[in-house]
Amino acid sequence: MPALWDGAPVARRWVRNLDDWPLATAVITPDSEFGDMHLIELARGCGHGCRFCLAGAWYRPVREHGLESVLEQARAGLERRRALGLAPKVGLVSAAVSDYGAIDELVARLGEMGAPDSPVGLSVSSLRIAPLSLPLVRALRAGGSRTITLAPEAGSQRLRRAINKCVTHDDILAATDAVAQERFETLKLYYMVGLPDETEEDIAALIDLTDEIARQFDRFVVVGVSPFVPKAHTPWERCGMAPAEVLDARLARIRASLQSRSVSVRAESTALARVQGILARGGAEVGEALATASRAAPKRVESLLAKAGLDVEDYMAPWAPQRPLPWGMVDARGCPSAGEGAL
Repeated sequence: MPALWDGAPVARRWVRNLDDWPLATAVITPDSEFGDMHLIELARGCGHGCRFCLAGAWYRPVREHGLESVLEQARAGLERRRALGLAPKVGLVSAAVSDYGAIDELVARLGEMGAPDSPVGLSVSSLRIAPLSLPLVRALRAGGSRTITLAPEAGSQRLRRAINKCVTHDDILAATDAVAQERFETLKLYYMVGLPDETEEDIAALIDLTDEIARQFDRFVVVGVSPFVPKAHTPWERCGMAPAEVLDARLARIRASLQSRSVSVRAESTALARVQGILARGGAEVGEALATASRAAPKRVESLLAKAGLDVEDYMAPWAPQRPLPWGMVDARGCPSAGEGAL
């Protein structure tokens, strides 16, 4: 492994008042990603502290845009969309939209911006199971959303506590009931496999929880499952990834068990998750090894690393507490900025 950074730490810069830096869609065109809506940032950071989450760790401290600032951006964006003959739809963006302090009032006032023949559609980047804003859920359905996503992350209460996902079995079923009452057509559930200290009993709990949710939500349920990948600056940055054979076996068990329950399972490839692990934990040596790669095909990535004399499995393994980290030169806590350009 080549020498790591030996200079002074680089502090992340951030601003205290997000309203000084409003963030919303700048280029309005139906040809862009998310071109069917006007995106507006609500907040930055997350106070829940899930141990796997990069966004929650990197964007601290938690800060919110003011309600009036968000509404003004919504008015301007909707006017521009209507002038171009585009659907009046707003997308709210933050680590957990339902955590926004004024979410219920925001939803109500966005609704007032619509017309009888042209109601304002609404979309969100994420929802927490608890707290779950019922006005927000109703507004999503009224705006034409047919699918809603909830993220239990893990099936057992023990494992949810371990990852600091502080939602209970009752919270999950209450959220399921709320979205079922609004007659959404599809409920998507998101889980991870291969979490630190995960056992076969946790996989059984995931299957049982999903079965219970599917019986309560008597329409279409889609389960998305992704292998855990350790990320820089998170509490679990030194944890290893589960071996590929373990991940494959657990994903196969989930598929086989839920298929018989009329639940669709969409699992991320273990091979691609390993590439994510390499990219998430690699330093300059990985960048140099992959400089000639035209795409991140798993076999190609591992071949190039081996050719450069790098041990692929080292990026999958747990890292000792005393091991220097490739990103150790970055102070993620940072400091507030008095200048421009800080986020």
